[in-house]
Amino acid sequence: MTTNRRRSRPERRPFSVLVVEDHPDTREMYATYFRAHGFRVFTAGDGRAAISVALAERPSVIVMDLSLPHVDGWEATRRLKHHPSTSEIPIVACSAHVL
Repeated sequence: MTTNRRRSRPERRPFSVLVVEDHPDTREMYATYFRAHGFRVFTAGDGRAAISVALAERPSVIVMDLSLPHVDGWEATRRLKHHPSTSEIPIVACSAHVL
């Protein structure tokens, strides 16, 4: 006899991205792009806020500007990579600096 029961799947969270950018227009451009492609989007305007949002929301990926006020992107990335709940989140570094 075959039973046709569905296996219980763990609840999946929608794929999400945290956009960290201090320039509001650029931050909104990234956010609009990701939302248009079906991502759930969180934003932060500085490194301190980025750490706070990442710890609270645990996004699937983080797009991190490196030049940020308060805590720069380098330090925010270091802190997130050393925290057990965010260490596995991929972080994509972005910067307008060429050197």
